[in-house]
Amino acid sequence: MRKIKGSPQPFGVDIKGKNINFAVQVAKGKTCELLLYKRGKEVPEYQFDMPEEEGVGEVRFLSVEGLKADRYEYNFLIDGKVCVDPYVKELAGKEKFGVERKLQEHQIRGKIVSMEDYDWQEDQRLHLPWEDVVAYGLHVRGFTKHSSSKVVHKGTFQGVVEKLDYLKELGVNQIQCMPVYEFEECGKTKVNYWGIW
Repeated sequence: MRKIKGSPQPFGVDIKGKNINFAVQVAKGKTCELLLYKRGKEVPEYQFDMPEEEGVGEVRFLSVEGLKADRYEYNFLIDGKVCVDPYVKELAGKEKFGVERKLQEHQIRGKIVSMEDYDWQEDQRLHLPWEDVVAYGLHVRGFTKHSSSKVVHKGTFQGVVEKLDYLKELGVNQIQCMPVYEFEECGKTKVNYWGIW
């Protein structure tokens, strides 16, 4: 396994054959390293420097040749602080939903996954002209959790699916979900909930 020249796009992880590219935005003047952990381990097995002079603007990037994606997880070390990739596609280290516990910064890591394997089941983009878009922004849990939503699967993506006919009646043809990635929960009353506290 060795570091080779990477690409600044796309952000996050991109698997290209035997090479895996990592790209992240880092403020000027800060240090950055890629940390690679054996799956399930809390101490990095490999660290690769991502120096500012090898980046483009505020983007640091590198590619790792010979890395087995299914055997490793990753984080970035930015100015001495372990950081989860903001573009991570799947997390490791916090498998239980809604369980509040004190986590060390290295316990949550990014999984190295390819989106090419996802089966879109012949789904196609609608290609709506901008002037015809009627977008509705919603928080998945908040939109369907209350009893007034009249859905069976409250607070879930399936609950949103149950409300699609209602949204179409309103003329909505695009849903924009508030952040749907995992985050560090704050307090015991607001579990997996973004918005005003």
